Amino acid sequence: MGRLHLSIDLRPLLFLAFLLIAGSSRAAALPLSTSSRWVVDEGGRRVKLSCVNWVAHLEGVVAEGLSKQPLDDISKQIGDMGFNCVRLTWPLFLATNDSLAALTVRQSLKGLGLIEAVSGFQANNPTLIDLPLLYLFYSDIVLHIIFLCYLANMGRLHLSIDLRPLLFLAFLLIAGSSRAAALPLSTSSRWVVDEGGRRVKLSCVNWVAHLEGVVAEGLSKQPLDDISKQIGDMGFNCVRLTWPLFLATNDSLAALTVRQSLKGLGLIEAVSGFQANNPTLIDLPLIQAYQAVVKNLGENNIMVILDNHISKPGWCCSSFDGNGFFGDTYFNPDIWVKGLTKMATLFNGVANVVGMSLRNELRGSRQNTNDWYRYMQRGAEVVHAANPDVLVILSGLSYDKDLSFLRTRPVNLSFTGKLVFEVHWYGFSDGRAWLDGNPNQVCGRVTDNIMRMSGFLLEKWPLFMSEFGIDQRGTNANDNRYFNCFMGLAAELDLDWALWTLVGSYYLREGVVGLNEYYGALNWNWCEARNSSFLQRISALQSPFQGPGISDSNMHKIIFHPMTGQCVVRKSLLDPLTLGPCTYSEAWHYSPAKALTIKGTYFCLQAQELGKPAKLGIICADSNSRWDPISDSKMHLSSKAEDGSSVCLDVDPDTNILVTNECKCLSRDKWCDPASQWFKLVDSTRSLGGPEDSYNVLDSRSTDGASAVI
Repeated sequence: MGRLHLSIDLRPLLFLAFLLIAGSSRAAALPLSTSSRWVVDEGGRRVKLSCVNWVAHLEGVVAEGLSKQPLDDISKQIGDMGFNCVRLTWPLFLATNDSLAALTVRQSLKGLGLIEAVSGFQANNPTLIDLPLLYLFYSDIVLHIIFLCYLANMGRLHLSIDLRPLLFLAFLLIAGSSRAAALPLSTSSRWVVDEGGRRVKLSCVNWVAHLEGVVAEGLSKQPLDDISKQIGDMGFNCVRLTWPLFLATNDSLAALTVRQSLKGLGLIEAVSGFQANNPTLIDLPLIQAYQAVVKNLGENNIMVILDNHISKPGWCCSSFDGNGFFGDTYFNPDIWVKGLTKMATLFNGVANVVGMSLRNELRGSRQNTNDWYRYMQRGAEVVHAANPDVLVILSGLSYDKDLSFLRTRPVNLSFTGKLVFEVHWYGFSDGRAWLDGNPNQVCGRVTDNIMRMSGFLLEKWPLFMSEFGIDQRGTNANDNRYFNCFMGLAAELDLDWALWTLVGSYYLREGVVGLNEYYGALNWNWCEARNSSFLQRISALQSPFQGPGISDSNMHKIIFHPMTGQCVVRKSLLDPLTLGPCTYSEAWHYSPAKALTIKGTYFCLQAQELGKPAKLGIICADSNSRWDPISDSKMHLSSKAEDGSSVCLDVDPDTNILVTNECKCLSRDKWCDPASQWFKLVDSTRSLGGPEDSYNVLDSRSTDGASAVI
């Protein structure tokens, strides 16, 4: 972020701030539905259709005007005139007469003697003129989707916007001083570090490329470069990019072009969208398209972990899909080793490929520890031999929930400094436990189990939470309760992680075309964030709290609030304590007497009366200055009010001020939600009082010579 020219005109930033404040419409969350007399989006908010008719039903059977102007220019003009919708006409014969639908635009216009129109079409829309009429109709629709994104990007966005990031961006542009990470990465005890020994926290998002199409999802909706930039804009520094084994071991599959792959699945609309958004990729072989995605991510400063997700392309996972464990129908270990070798070799020297995950979610009736050691160690050795720069990432058993066997029998490898373990954790990993039990008790039980099954590895190795996530509509109570617990543990352990998933929608998933992915960071049309509040919440976890080289501050505590992803901050000694960005947290000391004092001062956190703000005081030996972690979750901070009653730290929902209230939901009651009273004391060496320096910078070691900054 610091390697920029300093002669910067800040007026565009101010104008952007104005647009963000003054924008009067929100981008619709597609698809649309109806509620009584209203058309509404996915969140139930009205979407008013303000459309214009575009004729495509006349003898030429092609949208009018494309001989006069480029399609993209026309779509943008529609938006500039204030319309949010097109009623695009079509004749029935286009869908029922295959001979007509298969005519190209050139043939249709030429057959009508429209020579001038052919010339104009060739000049303005050369990529469309030789498409079949039906394909062109799909292209019109795709450009309309792009137009919707254009509207969103013109400032017609959500109005609940925190402008502090704009000010921070202006600060970075003027005074940025980020340090460059020297790739490749390696490990030092539990940390992933750069070549200089400084911690690099993997804050990744999963991008799916292992389904039947065998191409990264979303490229029919948006240009590859736009998606890569969105990943960085959302704060991720890394992508866990999935791939099916057959891509590396079945030469016939790998040689198929993207167009052939999608067309073979009957995905005509996806072909048209891909042609419109990524015309330089659609006729590449699948393996080259995969390489192109990796390369573009590198050009946008995004690290990549290659994840062998499955063997036979398709949705994952089932215990009976033939892909689960060594020896299953589609999981020949010898072929798997060849595939790993090929991919490791293919990406040797590509700087932004920093790791390889050997296999996703081992599972099924065949799973056993002896074969795990036999084959995972073999796979690790061949990957390291073919590409010694990458981190080698090993998953566990039972859908990557169980690594407990490593407690008594470590892996035996010929190399050191490259080994990482990965684990998965979702709300549904524990069935309906979060709905059927008291959240405190469930959180305590589940986190204890995670520490037994995998968390103990942090004593010696990095542990990568390579899949987690929730339904981002916010309506899944099981997910919501799980995620409050997840945020507390992820902050406390300062884990490396990868969110499931980037994907807003799929070309084809489990037989459904265009399936909307509610766990996706992007919305259905890949235009914008599905849930900006969710991204703001996890942003606190995107920077490291501690680790080698993370500032010069001494170890201290921050008081982290999992429900909001914020920390306890203060404006002054006179103002009440509130929640705010963790980059502005106080440095707290938690004494053996369980007092919370601001380091370097005499001030400690004190309870007053029930329902009153917590305060800072200097008499720190009384009972109202003692804060005990209570309940099974260990996230209630309990003290005594001045009248001797027990209280817990809480947050006033209206003011964001820290208050003390009666401790709630400690046990038994499954209907009660304790999340507002959950706080986690997190170890940190972050510099305080301002944003941590931007970090994780790619050097120029890729074969294409690209240099990149994260």
